[in-house]
Amino acid sequence: ERNQQDLQKVEQAADESLTIMQSDEARLQQLEVELNEISPQLQGLNEHYEQAQQSQIEAEQQMSQWQSRWDEFNQQFHQSQQAVQVENKAIEHIERQILQAEQRISRLNAEKHSLDLHGFDSQIQQLTEELGGREQELTAQQQQMQQQGESINELRQSIDQQSTLLDQQRTEVQNLRGRLSSLEALQQNVLNESSDELKQWLERQQLDQSQRLTEMLQVQPGYEKAVEVVLSPFLGAYFIGDFDPFNSDLNPIASESIALINRAPLASRIDHPEGWTPLSQVVDAGFDLSALIGQVYVCDSREELEQKRRSINPNQRLVTRDGLYCGSNWLIQLGAENEHSGLIQREQEIKQIKQQLDQISEQAMLLKSQTDGDRERLQQQEQQREEMQQSLQSIQRDIADLNNRLAQRRGRAEQVQNRFQTLEQEISELAGQQNELKKDLQQTTLGRNAELEQINKLDLQRNSLEQERDQLRQALHHSREQLQSSRDQQHQVQMKLQSLQAETNSTRFNLERTGQQSAQYKARVTELKQAIEQAVQPIQQLETSLQEALSKKSEIEKDLHASQDRVTGLDTEQRAHEHHRNDQQHQVDRVRGELEQHKMQYQEVEIRRKTLEEQLDKTDFTIDELQQEMAEEADIQPWQQQVDELTRKINNLGPINLAAIDEYKEQSERKQYLDAQNEDLEAALTTLENAIRKIDKETKERFKETFDHVNSRMKERFPKLFGGGYAHLELTEEDLLNTGVTIMARPPGKRVTSLQLLSGGEKALTAVALIFAIFELNPSPFCMLDEVDAPLDDANVGRFCAMVEEMAQQVQFIFITHNKITMELAMTLNGVTMHEPGVSRLVSVDIDEAAALAEAG
Repeated sequence: ERNQQDLQKVEQAADESLTIMQSDEARLQQLEVELNEISPQLQGLNEHYEQAQQSQIEAEQQMSQWQSRWDEFNQQFHQSQQAVQVENKAIEHIERQILQAEQRISRLNAEKHSLDLHGFDSQIQQLTEELGGREQELTAQQQQMQQQGESINELRQSIDQQSTLLDQQRTEVQNLRGRLSSLEALQQNVLNESSDELKQWLERQQLDQSQRLTEMLQVQPGYEKAVEVVLSPFLGAYFIGDFDPFNSDLNPIASESIALINRAPLASRIDHPEGWTPLSQVVDAGFDLSALIGQVYVCDSREELEQKRRSINPNQRLVTRDGLYCGSNWLIQLGAENEHSGLIQREQEIKQIKQQLDQISEQAMLLKSQTDGDRERLQQQEQQREEMQQSLQSIQRDIADLNNRLAQRRGRAEQVQNRFQTLEQEISELAGQQNELKKDLQQTTLGRNAELEQINKLDLQRNSLEQERDQLRQALHHSREQLQSSRDQQHQVQMKLQSLQAETNSTRFNLERTGQQSAQYKARVTELKQAIEQAVQPIQQLETSLQEALSKKSEIEKDLHASQDRVTGLDTEQRAHEHHRNDQQHQVDRVRGELEQHKMQYQEVEIRRKTLEEQLDKTDFTIDELQQEMAEEADIQPWQQQVDELTRKINNLGPINLAAIDEYKEQSERKQYLDAQNEDLEAALTTLENAIRKIDKETKERFKETFDHVNSRMKERFPKLFGGGYAHLELTEEDLLNTGVTIMARPPGKRVTSLQLLSGGEKALTAVALIFAIFELNPSPFCMLDEVDAPLDDANVGRFCAMVEEMAQQVQFIFITHNKITMELAMTLNGVTMHEPGVSRLVSVDIDEAAALAEAG
């Protein structure tokens, strides 16, 4: 059946393929006819297109020739217009200069009349007289200051000398006091009492204040050794005046050495041998010493002592200056180590030192008094000099002030005189310039009128050129229309030819492909017919076998159903028994689980009981006492939770830290410090945030205000520079702190979507508009422009110069340029030239002066 179905489909497809082949053959013949018809038509259209193209070329050449003439005319007309504009600007400039000169002359005349040439003479004379008086006062004050300085210097020198002398005396006093202390210590050591009993006895006898003989002796220089050897036992004796030493009780000091001497009555006169010098003549004690030295005579040398010793009597004694003491039959010589050696000399030296100390002290007191007086006089004179110095400085300040005022008055008078002369000169120069400007104005006006006449002639020529342009445009338009029409017809025929050729090729290809498919269909029909013939023979045998198999299948299915019913019943019964067994097993497992759970609980309770008993054994509590003290509503669950919570907290605390208290104090102090720092930081942060918000607010306000001002000024400047058009500023974002600024510029006659599409000159003018808008917001004394007009054409340069001239009323412009039109705008030209290689020189030209010189030439 499947082969028969395939055979029907293949035969149907073969019939359709045959039909398509017949249709394609007919269409192919028709296409060949159309191609033969369209080829001559296309050749004629090609010839007509070439003729139209040649006509258009001729028309364009004529239009190009006219355009050349038109460009020459425009150039000539533009030059004339430019000349007129230049002349107009020159006229305006000259008129403005004339007006400025008149205003300047008026102001200078007003200023000239306001100057007072003789108003400063009286002031200068008065200041000169006052200055002379103050200078004389200054001279007198300086002389007095000089005298005062000399007096102060003399006092200072005197004080220095007195201080030096006083220091020398102090040094001498210190040396004498040191020597005196040493001598007194040595003298006291020699004359000192030997025991306390002696001192007490002297106090009882009221002799403790008595002088020693050594202190009372006055010995002529050179005889100290002689007196010492003679009075050696009595040098430490206490002078007791008229007191009788034999009335004293000497028993308490029987073991002590003591010498007492009183004022004995005058002895009888002793006759001394002629030529002998008694010792009493060289020593004086204030009382008679005849009892001690009455017949002691002094020898100048030992030879003299030897001669006189032979003739002395037993009561007479001799002594030499160096301390050799002898009688008729004895001789004493005190050694240097004797305790009384030098005692008198030391005492004499002590007295002499005390006298010197008294004299030096008196002299020092007088010198100190004189020095103090000199210092007071010095201080008074220095104070007077300070006052004189202040007065002198005041006079000097007055003189400096007078000099300044006098110089100012003289300078002002000189300035007024110079200004008056300058004003006269400027007025004269301005009058001359004004006359020259008027002449320039007349000449410039004549030149402008000539250029205007030339422009009128050019206007007539413009009309003829425009008429010729219209005719040429019409001819060019007609030729272009003919060329376009010819091109369209040619294109249509070519498209039709290409379509026919493509359709022909496609039809031929389809015809070949359809022939191949028809051959394939014929071969498939033959193959299918053979397959059908071979499949018809075994069909009857297979149908008989099929009936037998179906009958056996029905019997087997009956037995199978019966067996399946029995198996189903047995399965049902088995599932019931299995379900019962599972229930019993579940009950057994449940009971066994409960039993095991009870065993575990019992063991747990038993272990806990033993643990609690062991814990109680370690304490002083018993179970009975705890049960009695325990509340009836007590429950183990909350207590266990409390224990667990405390245990958890203890574990969280970790090991015990013995230094925790100190660490806590330290960390608490640190926390307080950090809290204070944090508060300071938060306060500072708050202050900063408030300041930032304030700054942001002010920044936004000022930025918006500046943006609006610049935007409005740019909207005004842009059309003036471009002769129309529109420009403005836009913000790229809403956030004024982070936004950018975009320049939107649309010159006249253009639709620009991006600033990059503008030409170089347009970009330059746009930038100039923006810069001038910003410059008006924050002006400065001058503005520098560096070759801004370089990319501009003449028309744009004129508008640029007009705007610069407009703004030059308030701002001074300094511009660098190579454009002649811009140079004509300037008042002063500065150029750099190089006459010699490597040597440049600046050349400055005043335009007005140059124009005047040119006219004069």
